[in-house]
Amino acid sequence: MKKLWSEKLGALPRIPRAKTELGYLDTLKIIFNAIEKNRPSNEVIRITGSDTDHTLDHYINILKSYKLIYLNEKSEVKICKVLENWKEPKFDEKVGKFLYENIKYISEMLFFLNTPKKTKEILEDANANYNFTWKQTGQVHERIAWLTDLGLINSMSFKQQYEISKKGSQFLKVHPPTPPIDIKKFVLDKTQDEKSIDLSEWILNINLKDNHEKKYTLGYVPGGKSNTIPLIISVLEFSTEIIDYDNLYQLLKRKTDTKKSSINGFLTFMTNLGLLDRVGEKVYKTTETGMKFYETDTPEIALLFLLQKNYRYILEILFELNNEPKTSNELAVAGLTKYGMSSDNKDRINERLSLLRIAQLIINDKGKSIKLSKRGENLLKVLVEKVDFQLNNEISEQTKVEEKGTENYLGIIEETRLASVNSAKPHHFEEMLEKMFEMLGFKTKLEAKPGTTDIVLTAPTVPTFAYKVAIEAKTNRDGKITDKMINFDALLEHKEKHKTDYIAIVGKTFYGERVFRYAENHHILLIDINDLEELVKKHQKYPLQALEYKKLFNQKGKVNISVLDDIYMSMKRRKVLFQLILQALIQNSDDDFTEGFLTEREIYICIKEDELFKEAPVTKQEVRDMLSLLSNPLIGCIGTEGKGYYAKGSLEDAQLKFGFYYSATLI
Repeated sequence: MKKLWSEKLGALPRIPRAKTELGYLDTLKIIFNAIEKNRPSNEVIRITGSDTDHTLDHYINILKSYKLIYLNEKSEVKICKVLENWKEPKFDEKVGKFLYENIKYISEMLFFLNTPKKTKEILEDANANYNFTWKQTGQVHERIAWLTDLGLINSMSFKQQYEISKKGSQFLKVHPPTPPIDIKKFVLDKTQDEKSIDLSEWILNINLKDNHEKKYTLGYVPGGKSNTIPLIISVLEFSTEIIDYDNLYQLLKRKTDTKKSSINGFLTFMTNLGLLDRVGEKVYKTTETGMKFYETDTPEIALLFLLQKNYRYILEILFELNNEPKTSNELAVAGLTKYGMSSDNKDRINERLSLLRIAQLIINDKGKSIKLSKRGENLLKVLVEKVDFQLNNEISEQTKVEEKGTENYLGIIEETRLASVNSAKPHHFEEMLEKMFEMLGFKTKLEAKPGTTDIVLTAPTVPTFAYKVAIEAKTNRDGKITDKMINFDALLEHKEKHKTDYIAIVGKTFYGERVFRYAENHHILLIDINDLEELVKKHQKYPLQALEYKKLFNQKGKVNISVLDDIYMSMKRRKVLFQLILQALIQNSDDDFTEGFLTEREIYICIKEDELFKEAPVTKQEVRDMLSLLSNPLIGCIGTEGKGYYAKGSLEDAQLKFGFYYSATLI
């Protein structure tokens, strides 16, 4: 049966091209010959004219993923049915047929080459008409090489153009291309007619409340994430009665032909999800939850709920896609900036997206974007209306900030991180950095012209204490800023030109020992995106003045934001002291014996046992200073007379009073 466009692969096998007349065809023959002769899997396979030293096992893994070879019931490596007679004539025709049936943009590219085209034109056709997002011509050149070796195209080297050969025209008659208009239907939503989603009660009752002990990396699944559900079902069915490890191992070995350590990892994954129970040493049994999973009509959704309970950033992705489509890169960044992921690692977001696609909750949109399917929208409604679902604390904190009318700082952080790897638009990164430093309380001036620094920061205080910083913004597609990308001497000239006190370079990550050594030698500070994000996030809790950030810029080389820890702790102590004193007085307001009054000594006794003051006891001066502040007529949160201090309102009243002064404007 002919495969749908969406079922075909987008890339060709990454194997060396033999330096022979038949190129890739000879490469396949060399590998197939080694397989048929049962060469050891660790034997290095020499490809004619190539200096690669990959083993047979390396090539087996690649070709197996393309279904060019497979494992039979005895776990023996076999060549696929289409190509098993590879020594016979017409091998090239069979390879061409295989590529047509399994790889996107084969006949489509041949059809486009009915008239001579350059590689750039081919790239534009692939992106415009077939929904690819190729930025470079690498995939085009791969196809040119394969089609040339198959004799389906001719090279017009003097014009740097390619056109279809007579053999290629005959090939198209048998293997017609998919028209561009038909490609669009494959990104349509197969669930678009679904009105709702029905889930079993046991799934809806899974505890999804946020747990800070959740893991980041999903458990290993032999054969890839697309194999998750069938493999889990097989194990659960096999383990309905107590089963020993050896039998489970043999089952998984037959199905996946993977290493023992990988099988052990998968069994651990299933036990972590609560599907499988280790009832004794090397003895397993399907759990009650496992039986429900085995019997459910929606195992793909059930798996996501179980993953949500144990791993970070699973169903939250649906919330991220609720308002607009996003790329996988944008979703990865959101996971880091909003949902507590430890990094924006692409592998982590891709394994999550794979499972969401299997459940048909998301679909591809234009370009690289991803959006919710109708089923995804329906599940999102269930999460909001029926499930006790809790987004992580940073989202909750963001909501509180937005309610106060403060700009969405997490959105700015997210956009800044994305801009840091968009080397095509470096000015956008400069603009976002300006916003980040404004949130830290600096006056900023965006320069970003030839011969100037990018941003000049000024601490807004009297000239005696003011300082200025020259900020250099560095973008790179890979996110790695090396010493070769920085002209350190030119930065010193920028410092002199703008009469700044310090220089800092900001980029996603700094890579290589030399960049740190050169920065130290030139007294330049390196701030990566992780550290800048941490500063902005902490600023929401502990709003330092720009003057207090001077300790950062007194450093050279890699920034160490822990130099601010003593200031953060001091602010935290004052905040807790503020709350404790008010709470003590409020709780005492109705006391008959004290009549609502507490002395300085009594207040001290009420608050001194707080956990924060265990290592560094609260001092008499700290208590006196806070009492003086709160009883000041301009604040008026507490009153004082001969008997002592008393509360004049609630803690919320005090917060409103401080907010009143903060938001005050001159008329």
